[in-house]
Amino acid sequence: MNSVEVPGPKQSVPLANDYVEAGLRFFPHGYPDYVPSPRDHVVIYICDECVRAQQVWKSQHPNWKGQPSQ
Repeated sequence: MNSVEVPGPKQSVPLANDYVEAGLRFFPHGYPDYVPSPRDHVVIYICDECVRAQQVWKSQHPNWKGQPSQ
């Protein structure tokens, strides 16, 4: 696990349900696409293996952000 500082959210855009479900199951400590925090920056912990699984999932689901399940 590594700690990283990421910017806080600029807008509240919900992610696709199937992406959230896959994230909870396969890459719970991947790099965040949305950080629910009112702060400007937050420190989170990410796992290299989770980041790799997240990248694989995204490459296999190229339209994950634009799905109507948002």
